[in-house]
Amino acid sequence: QWWVDMLQSLLPGWDVVPIEAVADPETVTYAVVWRPRTGDLARFANLKAIVSIGAGIDHVLADEKLPSGVPIICTVGDDLTQRMREYVALHVLRHHRDMPRQLQAQAERDWHAIVVPVAPKRTVGVMGLGNLGAAAARTLADLGFATRGWSKSAKTIDGVETFAGPEQFDAF
Repeated sequence: QWWVDMLQSLLPGWDVVPIEAVADPETVTYAVVWRPRTGDLARFANLKAIVSIGAGIDHVLADEKLPSGVPIICTVGDDLTQRMREYVALHVLRHHRDMPRQLQAQAERDWHAIVVPVAPKRTVGVMGLGNLGAAAARTLADLGFATRGWSKSAKTIDGVETFAGPEQFDAF
């Protein structure tokens, strides 16, 4: 419902409804989706475009009944990029600092120091250096991690050792 309300406020004059509330599938010309169920979009014969509210479209392409010939648009913006950078940093730091063990020791009232190396002594790899992957790799490099990135095509990212293509995958 949050998405419906937000999109409706951005698109005055348009009818924005959840997929379950579509009364006449023939009137639907655009679908804004995240992980649609198989066959959901096939109901709409007049689609002009499908908009993925995530950066990728794999979840849309997973639909075996996806209508052919309909353009798929992926959204990338500052908000999404920032959230992904935070998410990646959170989990890399969680593993780097051995948080599960830290929390277990705390619960057991074991106050012995759990020593972890500093970030530059750890290598972190990022597979995929599109908009989000490159931003995540830069963030990790800025935190001091020895950061490597791999993508299908060659990329240059400050502070990140990059690799491209299948021939450089093992080196990555």
